[in-house]
Amino acid sequence: MFAPLFLFLAHATCAPAALYADEAHRELLFVPATMVQSHESAARTALEQIAQFEMPEGLDCMPPPEFDALVEVPPSFSDYLRQGPEVFVANVTGIVTGWDTRNANVASLVTLRIRDVLHGGPAPLRKGTQVTILVPGGSFELDRKRLCTKPQDEIPHIGEDLLIRGVVDEHNSGHIATCNDCVFPIENGDVVVSVRLLPDAPHIPLIELTDRQRHFFRIRAKP
Repeated sequence: MFAPLFLFLAHATCAPAALYADEAHRELLFVPATMVQSHESAARTALEQIAQFEMPEGLDCMPPPEFDALVEVPPSFSDYLRQGPEVFVANVTGIVTGWDTRNANVASLVTLRIRDVLHGGPAPLRKGTQVTILVPGGSFELDRKRLCTKPQDEIPHIGEDLLIRGVVDEHNSGHIATCNDCVFPIENGDVVVSVRLLPDAPHIPLIELTDRQRHFFRIRAKP
């Protein structure tokens, strides 16, 4: 079973000012910190949630959002990736911190440029396209109040390569949705996979994404 909350990416030439949770663009899903700090009217929902935001005693940062764990471990990483219509490798070029209204916590909008498309759906992505992904975690200040949420793993950093598994989103034209265990760092040619997803990841010698195309990565489990 996959995480019920899907996060969003964009096929834009520049990072969007905000992300929407509905097709009519009436409800914001992600509000950049600058909009929140300026108390813009569009950030009303975020400001209302932040007004009730209290850091638990003894913690300097809220824990990451809780997602449902996989009911059944996929037989291979390749099989897991095939379940996502869009699979691609991209390089991180920018990060914007803000507020996720659906989870009521801090999140980071990560801008990437696609380096290679490994598997595509009906309208596949193209190499060189700029996209963004929304990941939990980050911190910013509002009226002298520090808002902070820990990431599920680590917030990507500029210059890092990522393997992304996603699906086209209906609410944001040109955007892609991704889930909790759908963003994988690539380190020295290794795809770093969390052990919560694949406990035996070190024993998988390759990823086969389609019958026509094979891409080889050494898969290393992340503790």
